[in-house]
Amino acid sequence: MSYTVSHSIIDTLSAYWVKYCFGIPGDAIDSIIDAIRVQDQIEFVQVRHEETGSLASSCYGKLTGELTVCMGTSGPGAIHLLNGAYDAKMDRAPMLIISGQPSTDLLGSDFFQEIDHLKLFDDVTVFNQMAVSPKQFPRLIADACKAALTHQWVAHLNIPIDISLSKIPKHPITPRWNWRKTVAPHTEMVRAAEVINNSKKPMLLIGRWSRGADEQIIALSEKLNAPIIHALPAKEVALWHPHKCGGTWLLGTPAGDVAMQGTDCLIMIGTSFPYAAFYPQKRVSSVQIDISPQQINKRYPVDVWLVGYADLTIQWLLPHVLAQDDINFLNKVQKSRSSRSASESKPETSSADPLKPQRLAYQTWLHADDDAIFVVDTGAVTVRWARNLKLRWAQKFSVSANLGTMAYSMSGAIGAAFAYPERQVIALSGDGSMGMLMGDFVTAVKHKLNLNVVVFNNGKLWLIQMEQEVHGMPEYMTDLTNPDYAKFAECCGGAGYTVSDPEQLADTLQAAYADPLPTIINVHIDPEELTRPPHITLKQAMWFAQAKTKEIFGAGDKDGWIEVIKEIIDQQLG
Repeated sequence: MSYTVSHSIIDTLSAYWVKYCFGIPGDAIDSIIDAIRVQDQIEFVQVRHEETGSLASSCYGKLTGELTVCMGTSGPGAIHLLNGAYDAKMDRAPMLIISGQPSTDLLGSDFFQEIDHLKLFDDVTVFNQMAVSPKQFPRLIADACKAALTHQWVAHLNIPIDISLSKIPKHPITPRWNWRKTVAPHTEMVRAAEVINNSKKPMLLIGRWSRGADEQIIALSEKLNAPIIHALPAKEVALWHPHKCGGTWLLGTPAGDVAMQGTDCLIMIGTSFPYAAFYPQKRVSSVQIDISPQQINKRYPVDVWLVGYADLTIQWLLPHVLAQDDINFLNKVQKSRSSRSASESKPETSSADPLKPQRLAYQTWLHADDDAIFVVDTGAVTVRWARNLKLRWAQKFSVSANLGTMAYSMSGAIGAAFAYPERQVIALSGDGSMGMLMGDFVTAVKHKLNLNVVVFNNGKLWLIQMEQEVHGMPEYMTDLTNPDYAKFAECCGGAGYTVSDPEQLADTLQAAYADPLPTIINVHIDPEELTRPPHITLKQAMWFAQAKTKEIFGAGDKDGWIEVIKEIIDQQLG
């Protein structure tokens, strides 16, 4: 058998520990697909939509830190990869995109499916090249792998079909990627310790890149008596520690706002939390730790930059910061969290009919395996997961944190199931998100994945409705006409379950989780249950009231809105 560029590509990917490639075969990449066929190191996962493949690849990278590959043919195949590519870029996951291209002698002739792939992927990649000669291999593909791994970002390589088919000598391939944990310079560490020691009410705001530093974060929090507030991707960090007081922003709790507005020293660890309105409104001292200098000082003025890994950085800081005895600030934040927790827990056990989404989120977690992996979609379901799904120590999760794309959950769950084939994977999907890429449920069936999709079915784009109403607009075009998702699962060869009775929820989830087939659990929930933010302004209440008034006199009454307005006014008046 002749050795070609395509064989060199696959051999190089294997050397960089790639295990899976997600995509759909197509003429411009068929030679690369064939090179996968004749080896046993990399598995090609055929999906039904390239967007699914790219989202699966992104989720795999976010959960494992390992390089994954998604692939699309020239033109539309490559275009479909963009959404997952942006998800990987914005959540910083190592991904390599390989796209096909017509033969080099046809470039520039407006040939069938010819597009400018370099322009297409320019904004989303840290490495973006088109192969122009077979002599570039294996160096070119190795450079792409190194770029993706080093920057935890997206790399793209566009390969014309005549180059991928070209014969080349077989070269030995040795991975050349020197990865090591780094810490900030000593002088900056000293400055950071001084800033922290001059504070009286420090707090920790942690993000995705604090993962793996649980022990150090807890030790720092305990020494400083500092509350820990998490951005969405860091929900699992320092899990269940009493200093962990919840999240911030619209998905969080009042404790996050109390901590942010009461602190005199903001210590940001592995996060560049994007919502400026939720940072301290008065200027406070600040220290930021992140592996990327690009993320530091991006949202809030930072006094000391610590470019390095969270665990090593905090390990150095610990003996240099002074212990704080005052616990009043911590107690205040904890009290705010406790009061919210009591109100949050009531709907989790409610027997109300229609079924409360809070109860669904809680029960979804309660009956899951101790090491289950949750993949969460974007929308109202994100709010329910953030507030009502608890997590245990060994459990993992993934969410489209910064891109916030719909259709992430089931697609990402496919990637999660390949990353951890021995573990239960549960996708939490809104009905709007599920309708986007549900065809790839057959991919889960084909590969016999241990995958359960829980559909929060309220018949509408509920978070969009809330956004409209908060701006004073009446609900418009948010209602959905949904298929029977349980029957759809059965048509695909999986198992389908439907729940509308709250008393049947627990038994149905247990049966679905125990089913050997991939499952869809179609759960009908209360379509009028509001997703209240942790803090509501009087202005928001006024707009909401205006929208509901328009709906009453224009499109029919919406039950429960008067009680909500009363609650908001009571909140504002203390």
